[in-house]
Amino acid sequence: MSFFVKLAGFISIGISFLCLAIAIREFFNAYEPDKRIMAALLAACLVFGFAGLDAFGVWQ
Repeated sequence: MSFFVKLAGFISIGISFLCLAIAIREFFNAYEPDKRIMAALLAACLVFGFAGLDAFGVWQ
């Protein structure tokens, strides 16, 4: 596996965890959490998480 493919996988999984952390912070920090922002962040978390796993060849 190429270095750049591994790097892309780590970056994608890192972005996924970052989106998840921001969504959790939005849920606990806000007086009235905005569900649209949380839904968008969780969707981005899933997309980048699956892209990172795909870069590591999990689905093969």
